[in-house]
This record gives sequence, C-alpha cells and structure tokens, in this order.
Amino acid sequence: MNNLKTILLACLAFFCVETVMAASMAQLKGSYVNVDANTKGITKIQLGFNGTLASVRTFGSCSPNDCDWGTVKAMVYGTSVSSNPFSNVEAVKAEYKKSFKVTTLVLVPLPNKQLMVTSMTTFTDGSGRKPYAKTFRMKRQTIVARPVGTVVRPTVPNFLKEDIIGFNYNNLRIVRRGSIYQIVDGNHAVFSAPNYAEAKQIVAVCRRYGITNQGFVGRPNPSLTYLLRGSNAPQGSMSGEDCLSFNPNNLKVKAAGGGKYRIVDGNHYLFIFPNKSEATTALQVIKKYGFTRTCFVGRPNPSLQYLRK
Repeated sequence: MNNLKTILLACLAFFCVETVMAASMAQLKGSYVNVDANTKGITKIQLGFNGTLASVRTFGSCSPNDCDWGTVKAMVYGTSVSSNPFSNVEAVKAEYKKSFKVTTLVLVPLPNKQLMVTSMTTFTDGSGRKPYAKTFRMKRQTIVARPVGTVVRPTVPNFLKEDIIGFNYNNLRIVRRGSIYQIVDGNHAVFSAPNYAEAKQIVAVCRRYGITNQGFVGRPNPSLTYLLRGSNAPQGSMSGEDCLSFNPNNLKVKAAGGGKYRIVDGNHYLFIFPNKSEATTALQVIKKYGFTRTCFVGRPNPSLQYLRK
C-alpha cells in the first residue's frame, strides 16, 4: 500500500509530495468538492459508510448540471494486513464500468479534511485510445446552519442513466458494405448512411464539433440519438446544416394516441416516442445538456439525428 501511495502522490499529483493522514471511515464519510471550482473533471464525491460497507458516489463536470456517475461499492485499504481497514484508512478504491471504458478511483485522505482523488481510465472498446490518469484535490463540504424557520427547498438529484458509446472522431473513415456506407472507428461501426454524400456529411459533423460520444434513448431501435463533445453539448454551427430550433424551457411530454408520446414546444411537435418512459428520458437529456436545436443529415428519413446548442 505504501508503494501505491508513493506512486499516486509523488508521480501523479503534479510531482508534489503530500502528507498522508490515516483516518477512520466514520471520520471520512461525507461530501467532498473539488478545490478547483472550474474543473472539467470530477466535481464532487460522496463517501458513504454504514458500519460494514463503504460506497462512493461521483459527479463529473457537465452542463448545465453535473453528471451523476452513480453510487458503487468501495474497497477500503487499512494500514496493515492485520488492521481493521475501517478504523485506519489509508486508501479507498472504487470502480466505474461502462460499455467502452473502465474508470478506477483511488481516494487517499489528507490533512485538513481533504482527499487526493486519482482517476485512472482504460478504454475497452478496441478504439486504440491510450489509458490516462488525472489527480484532483477535494475538500470536505461545509454544512452551513440555517436559522430556525428557514424554508429549505429540497434539491432533486439527477438519476438520469444514459446509454453512451465513445469513439475517436479523428479516426473516422467511410467503408462501403453492399449498398450501405458505414462510418467506422477502427473495426467499430459507429454510423451508417444510404449514400456517400450523407456518410461524408456525418464525418464532417463529428469533426466540426469534436464529437467523442453518441447517446441513445431506447435501443436497439433508438427513438432519439444525440452527440456529445466529451460531456458537453456541441455548440456553434456549420455550413449546410439542417436544423430546427426550440426552447428547452417550453418543452413538455404529451400523449399522442396509440400509446405513443411526443415532446412538444407549444404547438410545435418535435419528437415522437413509442412510450412515455423514453419520452421522459429524452426530455431529461435535452434539459441536462441545454440543447436548443435538433439537426438532421438526410431527410425525410435521416441517417443521423443530433442535437446541439
């Protein structure tokens, strides 16, 4: 464990040697926020402990609201093979698995109610992207006592679960397979189009906005697809783009008959879904990223639908 701490604290933390402070899980549990308010990485961590089990809930930088990675069980490491790890914690490890990557977090307690958090990511989708690590300093969140009688409006946590696949837009190329043109990243097919012109336009869209992720609502036949640059919505515009604008603050889910539901902006119908669940999820996605336009490559049967600001 000492070797692990030496690597994490000396090699990853900007070559700055830190003083490690062992503490009990009862002392460490709570909410921690990144000391860098403008971080593009991990913004908040909630360290939980119920006496026998430890957990970690992580939030990452997103717009307009932070992304909730979810809560996972954590492994607690003590000071020796014979010690109670919960009484003298030297490190806590948590692992987040997605369809295209695995991110391991190692939390090390520091003085002054702080944590050193190292995030190590390995890609599992065969894209060829290299593993990388980032280190963040987190501080214990201070709870401010409110005067008696103060009305507190509860914050509703974002439990939105997204279906997202990552790719490298720099590696995209067009491959013809029969009558279909596929856009591939290595051996992984990301998009398909009925003709070369639409396939070329899809590649141009991804490169123009620096797209790294594609999201889906409902699969294998998604009712909504969207593109992301990292964890943010694409912004700007490009020549020849086919887009419709809407006000995300006006959007509502309405029944469309036959068990189907629509997302509407006033009297304007934007999207249709096979059920209320997918419509509600799509609305959450739109509001989470602050999308204001829906765009198409090829109509009336688009080979790609995406959203942007």
